[in-house]
Amino acid sequence: MADSTSPHNIVILGASFAGLGVAHGLLKAIPALQSRTKKTYKVTVISNSTRFWWSIGAPRAMLRPYPKSNDDSFIPVSKGLAQYPPDQVHFIHAEITGLDTDKRVVLYKSKNDREEVAETTSDLHFDTLVVAVGTTGPSPIYNLHGSHVPTLKAYEDIQARLPHAKTVLVVGGGPAGTETAGELGHLHGKHTSNPKDITILSGNERLLPALRPAIGRRSEELLAGMGVKTEHYLRATEFKMLSDGREEVTLSDGSKRAVDVLLVATGRYPASSFLPPSLLDSKKRVMVDAYLRIPSVEGAYALGDNASCLPSGVITIKTQVPAACSNIIAELSGEGKGKEWKPMTQKETQLVTIGPGGGVGSLFGWWLPSFAVKTIKSKDLMFPSAMKTPSPQYEDEPASRDRPIRCWGLSLIKSTPTGPSKGQITASTTTIKQNSRQEQQGEGLRSSCNAGKEKGVAAVDLHFITKLGQSSIGVMSVPYQFRILLLGFITQILIKTAVAQGVVVTATAAWSSQIVAFWGAILIAVRSSVRGKVTNALSSIYCNLRVARRVMQITGALSRGNWFLHSGWHHGELQRLALQVSMQIEAFAFNEWEVLVLGKRLKGPPTAESTAHWIKSPHHESLCPSRVKHTGENMFPLNEADIAEGIALLQEMPKRPVADIVQTLSQRCNFQATRCAYVSEMYREMHNNETQASFANVFTKVDGDGSPYQSLEHWTGQYGSNRGSSMKCASRMYVVVHIMVAAAIGLMGAASGRGLAVWLLAIRPALQTLGTEKISGDDTILSLTSTDGSTFQYETGAGSPLLAGDITSSGLSWWYLGGISAVPIIELLVICAGWLYGALRVQKFPPSGVVGHGMLWLSTLVWFSLSVRALMSIRQRLSGRIVGLWRTALFTRMVVGTRSLEVAVDRILNSPIYSNSVLGLVASILCDGSEETDESSAVLVAECALRRPGVGTLLDHHLIADILKFQYLGDSVVLRGEPPTTVNVRATYPWFQTCCCITLTMLCGCVSVIYAYYLLPSWVKMIAEVLLAVSASWFGTLERTAGVPHNMDTTVCFTVATLVASSVWYVGVRDVG
Repeated sequence: MADSTSPHNIVILGASFAGLGVAHGLLKAIPALQSRTKKTYKVTVISNSTRFWWSIGAPRAMLRPYPKSNDDSFIPVSKGLAQYPPDQVHFIHAEITGLDTDKRVVLYKSKNDREEVAETTSDLHFDTLVVAVGTTGPSPIYNLHGSHVPTLKAYEDIQARLPHAKTVLVVGGGPAGTETAGELGHLHGKHTSNPKDITILSGNERLLPALRPAIGRRSEELLAGMGVKTEHYLRATEFKMLSDGREEVTLSDGSKRAVDVLLVATGRYPASSFLPPSLLDSKKRVMVDAYLRIPSVEGAYALGDNASCLPSGVITIKTQVPAACSNIIAELSGEGKGKEWKPMTQKETQLVTIGPGGGVGSLFGWWLPSFAVKTIKSKDLMFPSAMKTPSPQYEDEPASRDRPIRCWGLSLIKSTPTGPSKGQITASTTTIKQNSRQEQQGEGLRSSCNAGKEKGVAAVDLHFITKLGQSSIGVMSVPYQFRILLLGFITQILIKTAVAQGVVVTATAAWSSQIVAFWGAILIAVRSSVRGKVTNALSSIYCNLRVARRVMQITGALSRGNWFLHSGWHHGELQRLALQVSMQIEAFAFNEWEVLVLGKRLKGPPTAESTAHWIKSPHHESLCPSRVKHTGENMFPLNEADIAEGIALLQEMPKRPVADIVQTLSQRCNFQATRCAYVSEMYREMHNNETQASFANVFTKVDGDGSPYQSLEHWTGQYGSNRGSSMKCASRMYVVVHIMVAAAIGLMGAASGRGLAVWLLAIRPALQTLGTEKISGDDTILSLTSTDGSTFQYETGAGSPLLAGDITSSGLSWWYLGGISAVPIIELLVICAGWLYGALRVQKFPPSGVVGHGMLWLSTLVWFSLSVRALMSIRQRLSGRIVGLWRTALFTRMVVGTRSLEVAVDRILNSPIYSNSVLGLVASILCDGSEETDESSAVLVAECALRRPGVGTLLDHHLIADILKFQYLGDSVVLRGEPPTTVNVRATYPWFQTCCCITLTMLCGCVSVIYAYYLLPSWVKMIAEVLLAVSASWFGTLERTAGVPHNMDTTVCFTVATLVASSVWYVGVRDVG
């Protein structure tokens, strides 16, 4: 029996897809689980092999070293487990010999490095058991026989014999046998320089009996094209090695064949011989219930190919792993059984490669063409994913209601009460540290393409803060996923078009209108080709949804007492601040700044209105935005000596109260009269950067540029010591104008009956002519709503806790987000309704004469050539590389590698490096909840510390080294590992989705040409126009979601091509008057 003080032992049998998946999932969840249950846990993995075998690649790897060597298929398990604390994980290399469910022990015989099995049997107690031993079989090339060594030797033996062989026989017509035959056909088929006699035996009437007959027949056709023969209704019953080195096989019909190379891909069965028979069903699989539990053993689970749940395979394991982890965690947390596991789909889903060039398969019941199978699997057999053992990702549950909530950010203005009861936020102060893109650490991520220097981006989405460059780039490893769009083909047209009556448009007018439509589409497309901006209603809706999501992320982070890199607040007034700051980040900082949000939970009742406070932490002192009014010197309330003294006090033993540190530093704060830094005083590098230098530019450009929707209300303090301005935005007027313009464009769509994509993209260029062009930000309505009522400080007097350049905001209610979200939805509905009205009433006029045919083929030439150019520019984009370190004259910019991230304050306080830095000083001050600490002084000191130059750099180093765990190789971003993996453009740029958009445009353009000359029903045109509109809208949305932005020529070429294809339809509308 286990000692009562020992950790809860979670024993996992097996180290393949299922076993390692559960191991990684549980190990990632242990820290949160331990804090929740106040218990310790340990995961012990027992496996016959020290290597994780990438069995998906076996059909190719057995025939030739792939990708580079035979060892690439066998990945050390210890590499993945080394990232976890040693007291939480243990790996045992052993042969499992039994399971005693009464004593709750696993019996095993240890193995040494030479794979020698010990004579004595050991036992290991388990509190929770996971059985994931998989299957085995007669042939080591398709199954591990204990360790990986027999399989590795079998690979080497086949590769040595295959070049000299004349006959090759594959036994088994399932996926493994069919894929092996395809690889053989590719290497030694009839079209190769060294052809061989290759045969595959199928025991059924066709290959791949688990799939529909047509797919099996297609696989046989592809194999026959390579020179591989297929024989059905034959099974192997006996194997024998001949004296001349050949192998003899006895078949089910009694015949015998001698071949040079024999590959047996049949006979797999569960590796469950060591388990008690009472746990197994008639097929020797472990019986489990809907929760993946073994009913007869408490706390025991089984999953993978050895479990009784169907279907089997890697795709099923991918869904079982998170289900099993969640249910185990639920049980250990005392929350019941968890959730029932359900397969991803009951429809046929299987991809079978036929060599590297393609294959056959079905996805959720949909037949896949060969090129799709190649893209997903055949090209590399998913070897790039081999190092990523499946493991679920968890988000920590919200803090319990009775847990003290700390809100991180710097602020000096306290919030209104949300209720004085203990355990709730009674007051909060918030502050935001903002770094302009010019000074930004992560901004260094740039994409250097062959076409020349082009600024790229810098950050990825994880849960934290960082906005840089012109777009954000995912530096962390992202699962390689593909989304397949399957198009149905019209085989028979049953609907006949009727001759329209009462047409009020002549054919000549219809043809001539193509000239106007052609040039109008081009002009709108060029005006809409703005990278990083919101260009259509779909993008706007997406941005609003992301605003709401960010508010909840911030709420969760701050409620757990952490910091949030990017935005956020919590509960009542705090949530109002979170909403406003989240909008401001989406509108102004999404592609430009690095933003850190912190806060402090106040104990007493609030004394002032809750306010979000934006301050700036420059990366170099010469970039300081605040200057002493009379001398022009950089203004930092605390100097380096003051910070050093505070850190020294923090390190003293016995530990000094934080209240003493706060009192000492607050007395050192030197608040002189300040003014904003002049442009002429800033470093010259700032002048050469087209990006806004700071949030201050949003205010200072209003008076100069002028807009009917924005104005500044200037104010001056007593004796002229303070000067500032408040932003006044006519948001309601803009909403009215926006909807009216949408209605006008909808009527234009009704009058034309075509060009849906044109009308959807036309509204923002139209609004620019009505005064929105000068408004800062990526989305006009978000910019107006989020800045309304915000205050900017031009000058401050001596003793003021605010400095020149600071900005304060008072928060927004949720109905603001609901209101602005309704605008793009109404826009979308109005324009689509107008277009639909006209599209249902169109009359087609086939082209004739110079005008008719000329405009049709001119537009066809334009959209086709530009689409091809857009596809070529994608290749150009992928040929570039990502630069992670970018040296400037003042500092080195580095890629942080995350767009949003929750910073665990405990990680900073427990770090031997960062706990004794300015970060540790700020964290200690804001975390302190003692009654002796003056809260206003604590917030003030924390703000002053964060204003120091270099704080952002220090935080970035902490994120990179301790949290995100990646590094730099030269100036390139790499993921840690042996060898390190360089992050390239292909992993961060949505090239597949972009290609789908361009291809969709080309297909719909072809439909428009066919529609002009052939009798097709009107709904064909309508479907094509809807697809073009979806393509254009999604392409624009990718600018807001992608890691690397589109090239400018990709954006312009695609947008012009799509709008031209959408506008030129030879129709006229009847009865529109």
